[in-house]
Amino acid sequence: MSDKKSENRGETSARKPVKLKGWLIALCVCVIALVVLCVLKTNTSVCEFFARTFSRAWVWFFSHIFGWLPISMYELLILAAVAGAVFSIVRIIINLKRKEGLRALRVAVIAAVACTGFASVYTATASVCYNRNYIPLGQENFTVSDETLFDACEYYVTKLNEVSARLKRDSDGIVENPYTTKELGDILQNDFRCLDEFDGFFSPYTPQAKGMASSFFMSALSLTGITFVPFGEPNVNTQNPACDLPHTMAHEMAHSKGVMREYEANIVANYVCLKSSDDFVLYSGLTHTVYDLLSLYVTQTGDSEGQDAFYDMIDDAISTERYAVFLFWTKQSSFFSGISEWFNNLYLKLNGQSDGTGSYKEPPVVTEPSPPSDTPGDEPAPPEPSAPTVVSYTQTQRIMLELFLAQK
Repeated sequence: MSDKKSENRGETSARKPVKLKGWLIALCVCVIALVVLCVLKTNTSVCEFFARTFSRAWVWFFSHIFGWLPISMYELLILAAVAGAVFSIVRIIINLKRKEGLRALRVAVIAAVACTGFASVYTATASVCYNRNYIPLGQENFTVSDETLFDACEYYVTKLNEVSARLKRDSDGIVENPYTTKELGDILQNDFRCLDEFDGFFSPYTPQAKGMASSFFMSALSLTGITFVPFGEPNVNTQNPACDLPHTMAHEMAHSKGVMREYEANIVANYVCLKSSDDFVLYSGLTHTVYDLLSLYVTQTGDSEGQDAFYDMIDDAISTERYAVFLFWTKQSSFFSGISEWFNNLYLKLNGQSDGTGSYKEPPVVTEPSPPSDTPGDEPAPPEPSAPTVVSYTQTQRIMLELFLAQK
C-alpha cells in the first residue's frame, strides 16, 4: 500500500513541471503582449486606430453581454479580485510552510498571469484612448467682442434661472431627481446622438449607465463615478447630489465612447448636457459651465463690477444649492478620500497624464490674438499693435459661445 502511495506521489511531482511550464508560457505571452501594447500606445496614430476599432468593438460586445444586468460587474470584479488575492496569498503561505515550493510558485505564476492578462486587456481597450487625437469640440479659433460676451453671459444666466424655476427642490435646496438611473441613462443615450456628426470620432454606441451598490463607500472615497471599459460599463455614484448626477453620468458615458482624458470627458459632458432638451439634464450642464463663462468675462473685459452683477442675477436657490453640494463633499472622510486621491493620481500618471488628478482641470486654448469676429470660422484680420499678446478661451467657453451665436 505504501509503495503505491509513493508511486502516486512520484507521478504527481513528475507532472508538476509540465503544468507549471504551461503557466510560465502563458505568463511570457501576457508579459510580451503588455510590453508591446505599452510601446504601441506611445504612438497617437496607433492609439487612434485602436480607439476606433478594437476598443470600440470590445465595448460594444461586452456591454451587450453585461449591460442587461442590474448590478455593476465592476463591483463584482473588485470583490473577486480581493478574494482571489487573499486566497493566493494564503495558499502560497500554506504551501511554503509545507515546503511545497513548486506549488507555491505555481499559485504565484497563475496570479501573475491573471494580473498581466488583465493589464493587457485594459491597455488595449482603455489606456490607448488616453493618447488618441483630441476631441473635435471647441477647437474653432475665434474670439468675440466684449459686447457679445456680455450678451452671452446674460443669456446663459437668464437661461439657468428659467430652467431652475421649472425644477422641484428638496429640503436642502438641491433639485430633486425625477428619474431612475435607467431613465436618466435612456435620456442621455438619446442626447449623445448629437456627437454622431463628428466624422466617427466618437463611438456610435453609448452603453447604459449603472448605479453602484457601493455608492456610500464611493462617496467616502470622494468618487462620483467609475467607467470600466473592459466591461463597457459606465458606473455612477447614486449618492451624488442630484444636480450633478446628469453631468457625472454623461462624463462616465463619454469615457465609454472612447474619451478617456478626464478634462475632455468633462467637455463632452458639458456639450451634451447643454444641448439636451430635458430640463434636469440641461440644468446640470448649466451649473457646470455658467461660472466658467463668467470668469472669462472678467478676464477679457476687466469688468469685475459687471461680473458681480451677473452673480447677483443668479437665483439665490442656485447659490444655496452649490453651497449644499460643497458641504456634502466636505463631510466625506478625508482619510478615505486621501487614499482615493493617491491611487487615482497614480493611475492617471501611469496612463500618460503627467498632471495626475490635475488633468481634470480644463486647460485654456491659447491662440494668436485676433480682433473680434463674432462668427466661428471667420478669417482673423491682422492684429492691431495694441492687441493683447494672447487670447485664452477654454474649449467649454468656445462651445458655449458657439451655441449662443448659433441661436441668435
